[in-house]
Amino acid sequence: MKERNIVPNNVKSYTLSSTGDFTIELESTCYVQLDDLVYYDKTISGKLSYGAVHDVFGIQAKKLFLWLPVTGIEVNGKSGMIQFFVGAFSKEFPAVQFEDIPV
Repeated sequence: MKERNIVPNNVKSYTLSSTGDFTIELESTCYVQLDDLVYYDKTISGKLSYGAVHDVFGIQAKKLFLWLPVTGIEVNGKSGMIQFFVGAFSKEFPAVQFEDIPV
C-alpha cells in the first residue's frame, strides 16, 4: 500500500503557538495525488486542536474542474478515519494511511 502523509516531506520550517496557531513553510509548492489531486502552497497555516486542524489556508483539492480549499481535517479515533473538509464536500481516509509522517 502506498504511504500517504498529511504534510509533504519538503518542510523548510514551522511555528506552533501555545494557542494552537501554526504555520508551515515548504521549500516549494507541490502537488500530491491522493484520490484527488492536492495542491500545497509554499505557506500552510491553521489552528491545531486535539484531533483536528481548523481554519486551514494553503491547501487545495481538485474536484472535477475546480480547485477548492481544504478548510479542515478531523480525526475520528473510534472509527480510525481521518476526514478532510473541502469546500462543501468531505472525504474520509483510514488513519493508518497517514502513520508515516515526515519529520
